[in-house]
Amino acid sequence: MKKSFTLACMAALVSLCTISFTSCTDKDTEEAMVLSGQWQGNWGMYYEIEDPWGNIVAFDSYDTDIVFYPQRDYATYGYGYQVDWYRTGPYERMSYKFHWEITNGVIHMTYPG
Repeated sequence: MKKSFTLACMAALVSLCTISFTSCTDKDTEEAMVLSGQWQGNWGMYYEIEDPWGNIVAFDSYDTDIVFYPQRDYATYGYGYQVDWYRTGPYERMSYKFHWEITNGVIHMTYPG
């Protein structure tokens, strides 16, 4: 009888510990975990620039591949890589490196250079 009571108490204690440790992340950490990985799609990127000779050159992206790498497990910041594929413009594709951070639910992306 005493052994089964002890086993029941241990099972209850393990269940209580499991429940109390399941929610140890905040909203920004949860969003960073969802954001981490590779994303692909048409982001509707379109812009025009003036070249050195005064010509207007249009860049019209039809596809973007972007990868978010967290700095460490459960980090709300990290680095990433983006590739834009263009319909028009002088380039078929352009690649960019960036740093990212989530603060108060907002994703901040910084492109060096």
